Amino acid sequence: MHLARLENTSRSESGRGGYSLANLTKECLSDTGLVKTPMSERFSRPNVKKDGTEGKTKILPTPCELQRDFRTRRDFIDYAVTDAAATWHLRNVLKERLETMEAANGRSLWDFMFVTCGLLLFA
Repeated sequence: MHLARLENTSRSESGRGGYSLANLTKECLSDTGLVKTPMSERFSRPNVKKDGTEGKTKILPTPCELQRDFRTRRDFIDYAVTDAAATWHLRNVLKERLETMEAANGRSLWDFMFVTCGLLLFA
């Protein structure tokens, strides 16, 4: 998300959907098929009322419940793997974009971020 903020600081105001992983993968990785689906869309289920009927409201189980429930475990693993792959590929796309953007002293934004800011992190 930080790389996306460097690449475009007005993403949320420009109608591009903000900096969520779902929005960034939709914008940057749609041609790869690695578009992230929000957990609420993939795992929400109707709330069961006291009389046993399904209500209108949806509930989202916790990640622990999704991992431990044999009915959702495979989907949760698939979700986590897709999430990790999308994050990695998104990082590569944003790195390429930042390498073409000039920051200061003829260095790219990528170099500036990792050399200058990286030194501050390890100081």
